[in-house]
Amino acid sequence: MDAMRLSRAALKAGVSINPGPEWSVDQHHAHSRIRICFASPTHQDIRDGIAVLADVCRTEFGVPERIANVARAKG
Repeated sequence: MDAMRLSRAALKAGVSINPGPEWSVDQHHAHSRIRICFASPTHQDIRDGIAVLADVCRTEFGVPERIANVARAKG
């Protein structure tokens, strides 16, 4: 997963994440790491944001392939 690409796509969808290359000291793995702030949002905001992030991951990267034990359609 490209954390910078995910960050840009998530931001377009209204969710802000911190991509690894902006904060990680381990640049070898930074491209695939993210940080998610959940200190001040409400529980519902967190649920909604994670749902949006999951949709972005499916759209941008085709993952996850399974959700709630249901395989996603190919093609």
